[in-house]
Amino acid sequence: MKTKTKIILIVIVVLVILSGGAFIGWKWLQKNEPHAETIDQTPEEPAEIVLDPEFINLQPVVDEWLTSYNHGKVSVMIYDLDHNQIAASYNADAVMLPASVYKLFYAYDAYREIDAGNDDPNELFLGDKTLGECLDLMMRVSHNPCAEAMLDDPVRSARVAKLITDHGLTNTKSDALMTSARDVTELLKLYYAHEGWSDESWAKWQDSTLNQPPAEAGDFRQGLPSGFSTANVYNKVGWSAIGGGWDIYNDAAIVEFPLTTAEDGTKTKGHNYIVVLLTRQTSHLANAGLGEMIEAAVTGETVKTELEPSGEANGETNEETIVEKVEENN
Repeated sequence: MKTKTKIILIVIVVLVILSGGAFIGWKWLQKNEPHAETIDQTPEEPAEIVLDPEFINLQPVVDEWLTSYNHGKVSVMIYDLDHNQIAASYNADAVMLPASVYKLFYAYDAYREIDAGNDDPNELFLGDKTLGECLDLMMRVSHNPCAEAMLDDPVRSARVAKLITDHGLTNTKSDALMTSARDVTELLKLYYAHEGWSDESWAKWQDSTLNQPPAEAGDFRQGLPSGFSTANVYNKVGWSAIGGGWDIYNDAAIVEFPLTTAEDGTKTKGHNYIVVLLTRQTSHLANAGLGEMIEAAVTGETVKTELEPSGEANGETNEETIVEKVEENN
């Protein structure tokens, strides 16, 4: 009997020990088991929707501009980069004198060669100026000596001639004596894509064509760029003065409008255009007027147009100063 009792007690003790161990183990596991991540039940805000800009037919703008401003021979092309189509044109294939707009062809070639590893922007190119400095000066202040050194280089001229042929620019010659608004538009489309360019080269070109100082013979941005107040205008001007007025006044630009927000909060991407305006015996004020009218059409603002004297140069400088500056820098 005593043996049976001992066995029962031993079994009870073992069960107690096992139960206690199981309880302690369960508590330890509870304490040390990784907690499940707390699920954030806060509803996510919907992703911001930014609409693409709608196509705007700017042909009525160009037609109105032609009747609102005195002008000589003009060649105009406005290209919508968002929709890859022409927004307006006039006489776009007319053969025109490019003046310093030709420098765009040589700058495009040079930047492409730099980023292909074939040119070093830090090497001296002309006198004490490096190739990189020359490219900046050609775009920023229309520096002639640097551009002429490129024009006189048979290797560079051959590459530019091939560029012109490869892209079917039939109205353009690499000797800088002829081009058209359509051909310059095609070139600026290559700039906008900047295929094969580094981000650094693209940023340098943008800065050179956006932040240009006034010139003694007239502001480099007194034409087309001055007509815009809300857009970034990356512009290359080309001019030549004669008899106190402009014989040639050309603007070739990439125009970027900012994102807009409607009263209801709807956001729309800004419009992007190429605007090329090549003129003879036409005031820079007419070029500015076209910029103002384009901006009004894009933003929905109204603009008052006034007839401007044909070929009038900047009235703050006399003919000798203008011609001297043109010969030096444009």
